[in-house]
This record gives sequence, C-alpha cells and structure tokens, in this order.
Amino acid sequence: MIATRRAMTGLNGNGLPRDAFLRSVAVELGYQRTPKPVAKAIDNGLRAASQRGIIYTEHGRVYGDTRHIGHYERDELKRALLRVVGHTWITRDEAVTLATRHLGFERTGKKIKAAFKSALTGLLRQDELEKDGEGNVRRA
Repeated sequence: MIATRRAMTGLNGNGLPRDAFLRSVAVELGYQRTPKPVAKAIDNGLRAASQRGIIYTEHGRVYGDTRHIGHYERDELKRALLRVVGHTWITRDEAVTLATRHLGFERTGKKIKAAFKSALTGLLRQDELEKDGEGNVRRA
C-alpha cells in the first residue's frame, strides 16, 4: 500500500492508464521489469488499495482517491483498525501504526495519530474492541 501511495504522487487530474500505474508501483517496489507473477501480485494490491480508498479506477485509468488522513470518514478508520487488530493484545500505538500502514501511509504524524486514536476510542465505547489495564487493546 505504501508503494501505491508513493506511485500516486505522480498522478495528476488525468490519472494514468492502469498498466502504466502498475509499472509505477513496480518501480516503487524496486522492479525494473514486471514479470507475470509480480504484475499479478501488484494488480491484487491495486484492488486492495481501491477497497481501502487509496485509489480508484475509472475507464481503465487510475486516480488518487484519498491523499491524506482527513479525506477518510471516521467509520473508514474504524474499519481499518478492526482489520488490523486481532484477538491478541497489542498497544494502542501499535494498533494505530498498523492501521496507518494498512491505509498506505509511511509515517504516523500528529494528525494521523489523532484521527486513529479517536476512532479507537469509538470502537472501545461500542465494545468492538476491549482494553486491559495496561493500555493494550484487542478484538472483543
């Protein structure tokens, strides 16, 4: 997802043909060529990126969807947290970092931390997550 976000920086309002975007992601991953297995893995990653609101495809062209954390609705952040937090205890900071990477962001800055901590608090209130006395969380 991080490579997809990096490749997204080259997109303008016109987008890129899907094949060209696939090659851009491959370059971000360190490939000079894209053999079929690599292309297939990247294509699967692009589908996941689309589901996560990172990119969207229209008429065979790829466009950037969410450039920063402020473009995500709170419920989307909650879904990202629920996808990365399992039934094993992890710290809140780990949960935020995992969700940040899940959405393709490289760094966890103040705005991202604040947005995910708010979503995490909402999940705790809704009993979707549970916490222990040490500040760890897991799926309820």
